[in-house]
Amino acid sequence: MKNKYANAPTEISSPILNKDLNLVEIYAECIKELSLQQSKRDQLIAFYLTITGLVSAYLFSSDINPVIRIIIFFALFVLGCIWSAITVRYKVYKEVYWMSCKTISSLFSADREKLDKPYVQHIFYTVLKKCYKSVPKDKNTNKPNLLEFIIKNFNSAEYLMFLTLVLLTAASGSGGLFFLFYTLKLPVLGYILVALFLILFIIYQTILYNKAALSVFDVLEMTDEDEIDPAFNKAFEKAWFLHFFA
Repeated sequence: MKNKYANAPTEISSPILNKDLNLVEIYAECIKELSLQQSKRDQLIAFYLTITGLVSAYLFSSDINPVIRIIIFFALFVLGCIWSAITVRYKVYKEVYWMSCKTISSLFSADREKLDKPYVQHIFYTVLKKCYKSVPKDKNTNKPNLLEFIIKNFNSAEYLMFLTLVLLTAASGSGGLFFLFYTLKLPVLGYILVALFLILFIIYQTILYNKAALSVFDVLEMTDEDEIDPAFNKAFEKAWFLHFFA
């Protein structure tokens, strides 16, 4: 099926780009928002580090009620899961904002008389394709290789920040599990479940984080016209810096 985003439109449609719009200012705002997303992520992780640090001494105190200890551990775990989900969302928006910046920079040299919505969407799609080239592919299917993608980004500062949050969250959940089974006088079972939980939770969060990053490129994998529009709009609707039509 024909992909309407793959080729530049041959006819001008409405709405046309507002002629008074300053693309340089929009680009600057996009860069600012990109930095803000990263700052919010760092603050979120730092706040969780602070909370876990403040309560850790109390949690391992001999005076604390065992039930209260378990409840606090699981509360920290739930909070960590919520913030991990938010961090994944920041990652997706960060990728979209970065591509929005590249799209806007590509529009600087374009004829403003031709800049309608389909043309801007085409440029955004083209940027997606260019960025997609750096994603490791499976040799047989030519689709993203998730494992190689994870390995490629494993040492990035961005992922290591996320991993710090995941490890602390996993430690909170593990603490709750261990003390629950310790209270039930089943410490050996507690050790086994904690080990399994730690491994599975870290693997799950790693897969979730990287699949979310790859989801921005979903439209490039679609061949059915009914699937192309929803997949494209899933990314483009987050690129609100590109929604500047008269």
